[in-house]
Amino acid sequence: PDVKIIGIEDGYKGMIYGGTAFIMFNLLPHFGVFTPHYFGVAILLAMTVILTGGIHCDGFMDTVDGIFSGRPRDRMLEIMKDSRVGSFGVVGFVLLVWGADWLVDGASGMAKRFHVSNLVIGLTIVAMGTSMPELVVNLASVGNGSTDLAITNVLGSNILNIFL
Repeated sequence: PDVKIIGIEDGYKGMIYGGTAFIMFNLLPHFGVFTPHYFGVAILLAMTVILTGGIHCDGFMDTVDGIFSGRPRDRMLEIMKDSRVGSFGVVGFVLLVWGADWLVDGASGMAKRFHVSNLVIGLTIVAMGTSMPELVVNLASVGNGSTDLAITNVLGSNILNIFL
């Protein structure tokens, strides 16, 4: 695939996604329209599926299925390569989402306890925690020679972060 076309397409998707998040959580409240947190998250999740064709956690869920299967190494690898998701994968995904929510809530609680602004905590602890998956994907893709994936990941992520 052509890197230029992929980067531009993903950049536009990031702008649409980030713009929608900005409107829902930052602009609408100024006009007296408040979006419930979980409703907004559900809309952004639906947008992710519409814009990209899926949630894209299947690799994570396949890995969890393989690791927690209790099978020998060669069978674990077969499970990881299988496109179907098992119960361990679903549980792992739910725990991943719960853990991300716990990270944000915990960081906000720390900010209040130590009288640090939410902005400072968000720019440091939460930003670092939410950037770790991107860092791992970028390092793995560069290691595999897929620099186009790393470039589009950085481009789309930064556009999303700018609009949030």
